[in-house]
Amino acid sequence: MNIKKIVQWILCLSFMSVLSLAATKESKPGTKTGAILTRQKVAGFLAKESGLFNRYVPAKADDKWCVDFLSKLGVQLYLKGESNETGFSKKDMARVLGQIELLLNGEATYLNGGIQVPKNIKSWIEFCAINKVEYRTTYEAMQNNFIKGLK
Repeated sequence: MNIKKIVQWILCLSFMSVLSLAATKESKPGTKTGAILTRQKVAGFLAKESGLFNRYVPAKADDKWCVDFLSKLGVQLYLKGESNETGFSKKDMARVLGQIELLLNGEATYLNGGIQVPKNIKSWIEFCAINKVEYRTTYEAMQNNFIKGLK
């Protein structure tokens, strides 16, 4: 098994195994915490809970700190013109997980501080399909777990 497949397997397992734990920590029944999957919540999860970056992130780091941390690595949680009020979509998840995949594999290329989709690939969605990055499953699991806190 090559290193790329191992990293993909670890990514998938990390995201899926920690999702329910993150939801119970972030969401409390009867509150609006976790109602909308935001960029800050996704950043907090990826940086602190996924196990991918927790070695570099203080346990008490807030979600804004996590956004800044991932941004410094080139992971673009926000695109131009977007705010935290804008919901986080499946397309956003494809971009973020695709960028993390390239970052962890050492294959990232940067433009204006952000990790770029590789040449000859049209979109992050196509990149995820080619490289078997499970962005849909991760997005749906995170969205469902954060919304469960409302019920």
